Amino acid sequence: MTTVTTAVEPAAALRSQLDDPAVAEALSSLLEHADLLAILVVGLDGFLSRSELIGDEMASSFGELREMLDSPDATGVNPREVVSSLVKLSSALPTLSRMVDSGLLDSLVSSIAQPETVERLGVVTKGVADGLSAPPVQVGGPLSLLRQLKDPDVSRGLGFTLTLLKSIGSELNSHSGTA
Repeated sequence: MTTVTTAVEPAAALRSQLDDPAVAEALSSLLEHADLLAILVVGLDGFLSRSELIGDEMASSFGELREMLDSPDATGVNPREVVSSLVKLSSALPTLSRMVDSGLLDSLVSSIAQPETVERLGVVTKGVADGLSAPPVQVGGPLSLLRQLKDPDVSRGLGFTLTLLKSIGSELNSHSGTA
């Protein structure tokens, strides 16, 4: 009879726990999400079965990172700045993903990657760099501005700029339908 008593005691304890509304609500929630729990259990099982491999890979990665930071090539590398940059990059990834999905990035790359465009951009950036280091051209008024047009370099630069402005205006007109 003692075996029956011991069997009844756990059953009675279980019944009393099921009478608790918080326990009943928790069990109900578990049952509602049984499919999700099954997926989580399978995933956790897979993670645990590979935990040794994952741990070894993480240790190896941290070792490589430590070696890289200790190498002579890494002088001036601040690990906090690297991590901060990675965090900023990860926050920009959704925007970059939308750009890639929309085709905007392909459009930009296809026009910028043309050899003529790259060459012209190189000429423009060199001209800007040279212009920033040169003394500023003094223009006192409309007549001195007109005199500057006699300079062949100014005339070429103005012609190039006007050609760019005309092309930009044409593109703006074709994309927005306004002048």
